[in-house]
Amino acid sequence: MVEVIKAEHISKNYGKLSVLSDVNFSLKKSEFVCIIGSSGAGKSTLLQIIGTLDTPDSGDLFINGSNIKSYNSKKLALLRNQDIGFVFQFHNLLPEFTALENVCIPGFIAGKNKNIVIKKAKELMDAFGIIHREDHRPSELSGGEQQRVAVARALINQPSIILADEPSGNLDKDNADELHSHFDKLKNVFHQTLLVVTHNEDLSKIADRNLVLKNKKIEEA
Repeated sequence: MVEVIKAEHISKNYGKLSVLSDVNFSLKKSEFVCIIGSSGAGKSTLLQIIGTLDTPDSGDLFINGSNIKSYNSKKLALLRNQDIGFVFQFHNLLPEFTALENVCIPGFIAGKNKNIVIKKAKELMDAFGIIHREDHRPSELSGGEQQRVAVARALINQPSIILADEPSGNLDKDNADELHSHFDKLKNVFHQTLLVVTHNEDLSKIADRNLVLKNKKIEEA
């Protein structure tokens, strides 16, 4: 089986500061993996490299079997829109749009049929228990609802992988627990491939496996 993600010998420096050094790991389809480690270990940097939002100083990144090193900015943007769904600690919803419109935006950017995108968005919002909030703007939603909108948005283009950076880090325990149940649904109902950076032990416990970023390298937990 071709790995959805394969990182080989990834290194990253910021000036004289070495953040990642010879990082190697891979994810197979429908696998749920958490990256754990201390604050400042470079977890978010690694996730941004995997999401093609940043570039490594050396090493190779394969997504669905293709080495993206030769991709230009236009091809990388297309890859992010169609193959990668992002969920961040701060939901990054656009405040002037409704919840439904926020979910639809990546589909519209991809040039998909408007009616099909809206239908899919409503199905996702229903699956995550927020369809009754479709006409509300982000400021009218709770933190947990905002994150569920962000998860639905990440799924709208049926990406190969969902990348999440501390998705429950800004939520209270009840909302965090509810969000974690939806991540479990992403794995077991949607058969989604998930790579999640987290400090939350409850979330890391439901993953298939955990990777520890320590001393600039990845180790199996």
